[in-house]
Amino acid sequence: MLAFFVRRLLMLLFVLFSVVTMAFFVMRLAPGDPARIIAGFDAPYETILALRRELGLDRPVIVQYVRYLGSLLRGDFGRSYNTRRPVLEELGWRYKNTLILAICAVSFSTFLGLTLGGLSAIKPYSIFDNFAMVVALLGVSAPIFWLAVIFMWVFGVKLRIFPTGGTGTVRHIVLPSLTLGLALSAVIARMTRSCLLECLGQDYVRTARAMGFGERTVIFRYALRNALIPVVTVVGLQLGYSLAGAVLTETVFAWPGLGRLLVDSIFARDYPVVQGCFIFVAFTFALTNFLVDVVYSLLDPRIRYH
Repeated sequence: MLAFFVRRLLMLLFVLFSVVTMAFFVMRLAPGDPARIIAGFDAPYETILALRRELGLDRPVIVQYVRYLGSLLRGDFGRSYNTRRPVLEELGWRYKNTLILAICAVSFSTFLGLTLGGLSAIKPYSIFDNFAMVVALLGVSAPIFWLAVIFMWVFGVKLRIFPTGGTGTVRHIVLPSLTLGLALSAVIARMTRSCLLECLGQDYVRTARAMGFGERTVIFRYALRNALIPVVTVVGLQLGYSLAGAVLTETVFAWPGLGRLLVDSIFARDYPVVQGCFIFVAFTFALTNFLVDVVYSLLDPRIRYH
């Protein structure tokens, strides 16, 4: 068991190192000079050179990379080129907002997806099953920005139940999490239905029924536990995708999160902030996958030895 966790932890560290390296060099390969953008395109050449020297951009790329890795090992993510504030201060509260949005969206989508998918598998090809799969298909097909506008118009403008943007209270998180979670719930519902239907047709389920176990015991104790293994994978991936793909939702609802900061920083060529955003998202994504592996081992002990 210990070797299983050590292998997964080493893989997590390797993924983080790869993301740091790729983010650093990709930003340097992108066209645009941060010093010229900050100083202005009409600034004298001497001013731009002085600013490049101040930002450390006049050194060779390899030297910049080694210095950046050394700073990361000390817990220093650098300073923003635009605000001159530490990157951790720039990312801290925005990362918290995006993480709250992602957790709420995934929690809502998991509850709705497991419920719809489970009931559809228990009563396959029924009216409820057909209705649930049509709803799931619409959830997968509908663009996120379109859902956001519809929710804002219905619940914010017409019914005046929830605010249409901003942050500050629990009511502000409802519409963004519903918008982001609806598409995710459709994927989870379809996966749950498919996996649970397959498990219900296995020999061990028929054996459990023949031994006299109740239908609830058969479903929750035998079938659902095995069906959840691929569903856990989907849920874990959805959390990572929610962190990285919440840009549209955050923009429409004016939610001050990591996605909007990342887009603005890319256009401004703010290297330290962009690299910090990638590291935070990659760390959360890798940590989620690590936790998914742990849940795997709890659902099926045989996985610990692979």
